[in-house]
Amino acid sequence: MFSKNSFKLRIVLSLFFISFTIPSFLAFLSYSYFSNLKNYESDAKELISRHNTETIKDLSSLFTPIASSLTFLKGQIERDPSSLRSSKLDYSLIDHLRSNDRLVSVFVVTQDGLWRYIQKNDGVTLIAGRKPPKETAFTIWNYDKLNTKDKTISNYTFYKDVDVPIESFVLTNAFDARVRPYFKNMLERIQKDPSGKFIQINDPYIALVNRKPTFLLATPLIIKGEFAGLIAESFDIATISSFLKSNEVSQSSETYIINELENVMVRTKSSDTYVERSDDGLLNFKKIDHFKDSPVQFISSEQASQKSERFEFIDNNGKRFLAQFSVFPVQYNQSWRVLSVAPIDDFLDGLKQSNNELILYSSCILIVLIIACYYASRIISKPLERITGDVQNLLELKTANTQDKPTSIYELSVLSNAVNKLKVTLNAFICFVPRGLVNDLLISGQAIETGGESRYLTMLFSDLKDFSTLSEITPSRELLRRVSSYLELFTHAINEETGTVDKFIGDSVMAFWGAPLLNQDHAYHACVAAIKAKVRMKDLNAQLLKEGHPPLVVRVGIHTDAVLVGNIGSQERMSYTVMGDGVNIASRLEGINKEFGTSICVSHNVFKETGERLWLRPIDQIAVKGRKGLIQIYELLGIRDSLEEINADQRSQALCTATEKAYRLYAAGKFVEAMECYKQNDAQYNDGLSRIMAAKCLTHMNPQ
Repeated sequence: MFSKNSFKLRIVLSLFFISFTIPSFLAFLSYSYFSNLKNYESDAKELISRHNTETIKDLSSLFTPIASSLTFLKGQIERDPSSLRSSKLDYSLIDHLRSNDRLVSVFVVTQDGLWRYIQKNDGVTLIAGRKPPKETAFTIWNYDKLNTKDKTISNYTFYKDVDVPIESFVLTNAFDARVRPYFKNMLERIQKDPSGKFIQINDPYIALVNRKPTFLLATPLIIKGEFAGLIAESFDIATISSFLKSNEVSQSSETYIINELENVMVRTKSSDTYVERSDDGLLNFKKIDHFKDSPVQFISSEQASQKSERFEFIDNNGKRFLAQFSVFPVQYNQSWRVLSVAPIDDFLDGLKQSNNELILYSSCILIVLIIACYYASRIISKPLERITGDVQNLLELKTANTQDKPTSIYELSVLSNAVNKLKVTLNAFICFVPRGLVNDLLISGQAIETGGESRYLTMLFSDLKDFSTLSEITPSRELLRRVSSYLELFTHAINEETGTVDKFIGDSVMAFWGAPLLNQDHAYHACVAAIKAKVRMKDLNAQLLKEGHPPLVVRVGIHTDAVLVGNIGSQERMSYTVMGDGVNIASRLEGINKEFGTSICVSHNVFKETGERLWLRPIDQIAVKGRKGLIQIYELLGIRDSLEEINADQRSQALCTATEKAYRLYAAGKFVEAMECYKQNDAQYNDGLSRIMAAKCLTHMNPQ
């Protein structure tokens, strides 16, 4: 009746889609812009915070090797105070000065007036009014107040290398390092901390030699319990300024180091604009609010009003800035803070580009959608009977034998193929993962998450002796075959004792007991696995010898401790493993075998858990990095009252008894009697541990 009804419906539907699409896109654009703006500003805040954290971390990394160098030199001098007035100290100071490119000088000052100073030659700086020869690498300046009364006789020597002097000369002057600011600061600090176990960073001062603003790290010398002086290493303040400049958070940002008096000591711009020299060698610093050329002039008032370490502010030109304060590490005895300031616009360039692209792409998509809506309306306006039939086919997934199919049928076919492929993939996945676990994941609908719990477990580490040498002389395929045989042997032994092989690390095996399933005898099972593997290595080595190859010697470390166990990693890749200090101790015990000539080393925690079921002999007490106190360790020789395969033979049992007797004397401090017992054990059993312990007894009897 109405031949144009279809056309009218098409127009109505098109107008409906357009009236819905355009406002939706405008809303989307507005939301995207403000959402992106918020995200960019949030990212900028996080970036400037992360930049401050990284800057402090990097500054600490800059100071750490210098602090380590000072600690080493301090120990060297305190162990041998006579070296202070020996030329061999110069060699050590030069070595440490040469080992760090950032250092300018290293020197020693003592209470009794000794001054030993070594400086790198920069080709420009005059030394005592003289220009060093061109080939000069180091200048040594020393004097000794102990040998003079009223005046100071300074000896200067230019060196081409450590033991290649070029020129020497002597001057008489009134210089005394004990009145310099760094020595006075050290005297004040040593009153607060007489132990002297600290590294101190001094505020910048004017170096006497090159007249440059200088940072200095110093540590006191404690000889016979008394403060004897200090040893220090210095570098130009420009080193820190350049470092900050190379690590700017944005193109217009600035970074400052500020002391507790709100004085700026270092900034990324030239230090000449804010550092002034005073008569006593110290420096006068400008306060943070005195920089009229910088937005930091607003920092103090803004922080006081906002009461936050990270805040925004607006300068006189209406420009928005981000500021972030972070505290400098306290171990260097300075209440410094790092300040980063950056205009927010520096971080919004990407936003502008992103928004321009968003508008362009959205406009194109909008046009395409309008056209698509028009053609979609034509499809929708077809006879209701056709629509009803097509919908029914879609609901029943009946796509076969369909003539004149809707355009959507092809997409449904693609989706169906994708679902079928997903089913195949899921079936393959079930082949690798227990079906029950997959069912649990499907039922819960939750993803696997990282996390763990603390458990008392036993960890085992194994390693091959001289593997590096073996890998150098053995072809790759042959090496892989031998190592694989050893790893397979250990894996079988661990599996037999219900252990979990965590990972293979080169030629090492890491395993643990007590997780994921609870096991009350985890320490015992770990020891049984180690003995089984050791015994079975004999058969493997016999085969290797038969083939003309050297045997493989395995060392094992076992420790029981509370560690973190669980899913550790990232959402993309996880591993069920253990972490903690106990893991490190187990690894350390494996390595300690080399020191004592043993093969299976266990800790006292293992002894407490299952010592009565093992054939053990005491070795010694050792210090482990990161732990206070000493750890008693033992060598595992066999399993008591067990199968013949893992039981200790008569020799090992007798050796356990003999070693216990010798160690009781050793532990009681009776080193003469202990040494005799160890020597008897060595003579009777040809025992490497006894030889090593006899030597240790001798060392205790004759300490250096």
